[in-house]
Amino acid sequence: MFKLVLFDFDGVLVDSLSVYEKTVTECLQKIGSQIVQNREDFLALFNNNFYEALAENGIDLEEFSRISTPILQAVAVADIIPFDSVCKCVEQIKIPIAIISSNSAQAIKAVFEYWNMKPFFREIFGSEFRYSKKEKIDYAMKMFGVMPKDTIYVGDTVGDIKEARQAGVMVAAVSWGWHNRKHLEEAMPDYLVDTPEELLAVIKL
Repeated sequence: MFKLVLFDFDGVLVDSLSVYEKTVTECLQKIGSQIVQNREDFLALFNNNFYEALAENGIDLEEFSRISTPILQAVAVADIIPFDSVCKCVEQIKIPIAIISSNSAQAIKAVFEYWNMKPFFREIFGSEFRYSKKEKIDYAMKMFGVMPKDTIYVGDTVGDIKEARQAGVMVAAVSWGWHNRKHLEEAMPDYLVDTPEELLAVIKL
């Protein structure tokens, strides 16, 4: 049985693909970058660590962060819709739960507070903390005093799977998120689930 569950935010807990596709595209356009022309381009940024993908495409991360801050703050939290069935399942998990995300912790907290979700999660490790999800996972395990074999990360992209593997933890990929089931299968997660109930069965509460 696992002792720590780490959840990605976007695509796993909330339906936010359209919102953040638009937001990231706007940020890149303000910088003068044309690397995202369509949804396929946007999702390709999550085949590895999002910020590393930006850097590999010549994006200055400090500039991207500066440009993105006011744009992210303008996002209406009411437009970030929780997956109700997922949230109901999360409520049943008895072991510690934390968030590991490429999104801003401030933005995540605003969504949690708006939808009354915040009490379910012990910690939120967002983009302000570190860019690497692998490093965030490592830090979370130290904070909670948990070994990799007792930790599971729940994500929805190939990048999530890769970074969880780098941290040595088990990974459950959900098929209702940003990357489709076939793409996730190719990355060979430890578990690939299609419903929140299947995820609960993996975590075993």
